[in-house]
Amino acid sequence: MKTIMDNYILNSKHIKLIKIDSKINLFFHSETMQIYPIYDKELLNILELFEKQGEIGVLKYYSKENINSVKRTISEKLISAPKSILYVSNKNQPPEYNTVVLPIAADCNLYCPYCFAQTDRRFHFGNYTNKDIVRTLEFVVKENKSHNLSDYNKDILLSIRKQFELLLEYYVKKFRNKENIYNKRSFDYLNILRYRTGMGVACGAGRSYFTITANGDIFTCPHFMNDLQYCIGNIETELSENKEYTSVNITDILECKDCWAKFHCAGNCLAQKISTGKSNDTALIPEICELEKITFEFYIKLFYYAKKHIPEYFKNSS
Repeated sequence: MKTIMDNYILNSKHIKLIKIDSKINLFFHSETMQIYPIYDKELLNILELFEKQGEIGVLKYYSKENINSVKRTISEKLISAPKSILYVSNKNQPPEYNTVVLPIAADCNLYCPYCFAQTDRRFHFGNYTNKDIVRTLEFVVKENKSHNLSDYNKDILLSIRKQFELLLEYYVKKFRNKENIYNKRSFDYLNILRYRTGMGVACGAGRSYFTITANGDIFTCPHFMNDLQYCIGNIETELSENKEYTSVNITDILECKDCWAKFHCAGNCLAQKISTGKSNDTALIPEICELEKITFEFYIKLFYYAKKHIPEYFKNSS
């Protein structure tokens, strides 16, 4: 009889072991998005071999009985836990016209993710003076011009990882002191890991929302609206086929199929892929993927420390 261990855990790419300290490692299972602290050294050694070499590697050092014992231990934990709620949208689901983004160049109460006028999580230029706007743009154009989306080499990624470690220390200190943290993204990720609501699709571009410009041109994504080659129609004409400019389910991206962090980014930004010459059913460049993994690892650690120091948060059902 096959167990959940046979279906998932023995695929070494679905396992991620994250070191907390010399005594504790976190076991993360990508298919169920479950997190468990591992204290037992022998169990950890076996799981490390699984992660790196699969069952064949484990058999070099451990007996079949040892392996079966680990299977039972992990399977019981995964099976006994509540089912996860994965945002894996039906890949055959037809587009639903339930959201239309109207790009306007004025302060408003909409929440367009690309717009500097929006009020949620990003710059709100409506509160800026002209001087503030000029200073911000000067920083982006002049002082920060050496940075590009594709310049995440090994040294920069290592630097980012160290910055995340410092940020983690900052948050853990606040947890211990029972201080409030005002960070919506961290709050969102705590809930994603708490309820294991992983994403199957990175965004709703071309699936559940479209962007319509002032002259009626239709785009699947607001980031495409400045380039007519990505236009898929006009409100005065019929909508053309737009599969290549539509976000794709993570299960249809072969490069991401066995990634331990696939339900974190779901293949990542459609516009970033298309604008760099990639198709919508491919992964981003390895450096960006590594950056996503570093980010997700940070949130998994943050989740562990939150459960440890502020357990009352997780007792709240809201």
